[in-house]
Amino acid sequence: RSAAGFSVSLSEWSGVRDLIEENLLSSPPSPAAVQAIFYPPGMLTPDEVRSMNSLGPFGAGNPPPLFYAPSRGTVEIMPLGRDGKHVRVRAAGGEFLAFGGAARSDLIRSSLGWTFRPRMNNWKGQDRVDFIMDSITVSDRSGREGIDP
Repeated sequence: RSAAGFSVSLSEWSGVRDLIEENLLSSPPSPAAVQAIFYPPGMLTPDEVRSMNSLGPFGAGNPPPLFYAPSRGTVEIMPLGRDGKHVRVRAAGGEFLAFGGAARSDLIRSSLGWTFRPRMNNWKGQDRVDFIMDSITVSDRSGREGIDP
């Protein structure tokens, strides 16, 4: 990785700042490239998730698998946890946990789908797979798609 910088005298800074701000505001944001596997969440068994986890450790050079589920039919959003910040999203594709998702409930409900990561959970001796929502797929008024983390 490389880094670059520049120096500006204090007397010139306001003009440079205005030019930088003008350029940044006039440039459309680049859509984030997201690579996800289109796979029905209901088909991810505990054995498959354990097998995927054996590919770790996951990190910057080895990201964990990311999956995509389209939004189909009715989307039901229920509170999760004591503080009201998290939600459980039930849709035709399965049930997903959206940590911090309460603030985005309207976007989740109207989204085109979402990316998620499977996570093993053991509760009272029973293994199950939880689907953790990672981002939602949205469309702007012009029909362009993007993601909202």
